Amino acid sequence: MKEKKPLLTPRQIQSAEVKEKIVSAATSLISEHGVGSVTVSNICKLSQVSVGSFYHHFENKDQVLAYYLTEAFHKAGAEFENINGPDIVQSVLACYRLYNQFLVEQGIDFVANYYTTGNRQLYSRHNPQASSINAPIMGKIHELCEEAKRNEYIVPDCDLELFYFDLTVMEKGIIFDWCNTGGSYDLVEEASRIMENYMKRTVVSVKYNAEFET
Repeated sequence: MKEKKPLLTPRQIQSAEVKEKIVSAATSLISEHGVGSVTVSNICKLSQVSVGSFYHHFENKDQVLAYYLTEAFHKAGAEFENINGPDIVQSVLACYRLYNQFLVEQGIDFVANYYTTGNRQLYSRHNPQASSINAPIMGKIHELCEEAKRNEYIVPDCDLELFYFDLTVMEKGIIFDWCNTGGSYDLVEEASRIMENYMKRTVVSVKYNAEFET
């Protein structure tokens, strides 16, 4: 029997409506004028929300874009939750393939404007709560890796937290490079190639190699 969701208070409903107006305005600006048009001023003008109200719900425009990306990814990534299987390398790659394909579909202009060194919403080793878009990906990868370690497909001395950090750094680096080259190569395939090489050289066990590399 499904648990009933608690009813929202009028204030919570109003807050959700304002947040939706802000994100809807940002989405419209992106589709009509490009991501460069997404500023706090333009969002407030289009959504008819005050600047004070904007900052009550979001810290800055990057947080709005992160929210937009997260919501869009959840809608587009139903397949994401179905990733499973004992081959930890291919399972992790499948997670990043889905996400990187999603980024490609957003367009390089959007990605280049979001993946900047000044964007505090991107995953950080010292601020893991900052990443609203990487959170669902890393949550799934945590689940997959913990199971793989229990099954002895990952070397016993592997520091999983450090491994997760390595993956996020590689992912960001590949995305930055892809943007800097104007999307001159296949982001999905290159990210998969680099991560696969890294994983097979550093984290998989003898048991994994015996079962999946023969």
